[in-house]
This record gives sequence, structure tokens and C-alpha cells, in this order.
Amino acid sequence: MELQWSREFDFATVFEFYKIENDFITRGELEIKRITKSGEIVWSFGGRDIWVNTKGKTELSIENNKIRLFDFESNEYVLNFDGELIEDYPNVIRKETKKNWWNIFS
Repeated sequence: MELQWSREFDFATVFEFYKIENDFITRGELEIKRITKSGEIVWSFGGRDIWVNTKGKTELSIENNKIRLFDFESNEYVLNFDGELIEDYPNVIRKETKKNWWNIFS
């Protein structure tokens, strides 16, 4: 075997590669990228947080000609194969209202 090319696709690390049409999608810690077989970057996408989800949601899935993404805060993004954001669902984190200890029975 002979090394054909070498590139850095994410500053931190690349977790996964996916085959898509004649290219690949990489899921790095910081960015999602579409790359060609020769290692050229076609497009890059970054979210609100890193591409690791601790709530059990699959960070990247390819379905019906769309790429569905979940970041660390469970914000959901849907891209087309050209890397364009077509749906964006921010995860609204609600702050719990705490009762004062003297009002616990009301």
C-alpha cells in the first residue's frame, strides 16, 4: 500500500467517516466536512457546540438525502448534501424556577 494523501480535517479529532455519493462526510469534534476521494474539502459546517452528544442522540445520520446532526447541547441541524442548512432546531434549555424554602407548601 502507498499513502495517496494526508490532510487534517478537524483541529481536535475526527470521529467518523461516512460514504456519500462519490465523496465522504467526516464528523470531527468541531466541524462536519464533505471531502472528495482525493482529500479536497467541498464544504464545512460548524454548530453551536461540539459534535458529541451525551443525551443518546446520534450525532450524524444520513437519511432521505439529508444530513441530520445533533451537537453536545442537543441542538438539531439538518443539511442538504451541498452543506446548506435547511432546518435548525435550537434546544431551548429552560431554567427551573425554585421555590423559596418558606413557600414549599404553597
